[in-house]
Amino acid sequence: MEMVNSTGRACIDVSQLAYRLGMDMRTVRAHLEIMEVDSAGVFMDSTKKQFCTKEGIALLANALKLSDSNIS
Repeated sequence: MEMVNSTGRACIDVSQLAYRLGMDMRTVRAHLEIMEVDSAGVFMDSTKKQFCTKEGIALLANALKLSDSNIS
């Protein structure tokens, strides 16, 4: 969630997360896969390079709702 807030993006790049944590990408991806099973977030691509948390998706939904209200 900290990366989502600091970048302003709904999803995080697995390689950036691994870099920030000082961990191997495979290890980070394995932890994120567990989070996905626990419904804490989802991978957004088949190569598992982008991961969105529930909070990130909520931020995106709110941003879309705000932009939709500006169109009306």
